[in-house]
Amino acid sequence: KIPITFKPLEKELYSDQVEFSTRTDKFTVNVQAVLPTYSIDLPHSLEFETCGIQTTACKTFTLVNRSIETYFKWNVAAPFSIEPALGLLPEKALRCHDQIYSQRGSCL
Repeated sequence: KIPITFKPLEKELYSDQVEFSTRTDKFTVNVQAVLPTYSIDLPHSLEFETCGIQTTACKTFTLVNRSIETYFKWNVAAPFSIEPALGLLPEKALRCHDQIYSQRGSCL
């Protein structure tokens, strides 16, 4: 075993080769450094039950963080709001208590 230490100068992808020579042969080893990526699962849509005008309907949903620690901030348009509006998802964590609110019903 030969330890190889990699100390990047910039926060970017790296791809290179290390060449080794022995008395009888040469060979190369591919070396790659990748950046961590975000992987968060959340519902594609939420369906609210019918509610009266000027009343509030609440729906709870789950966020699953499958990767690195991630900050989040929701941007939603009225009449909706999400609580908590911002926060931190720890690495590989499950968050079950985010709620989205509809503050106005509509007449059909």
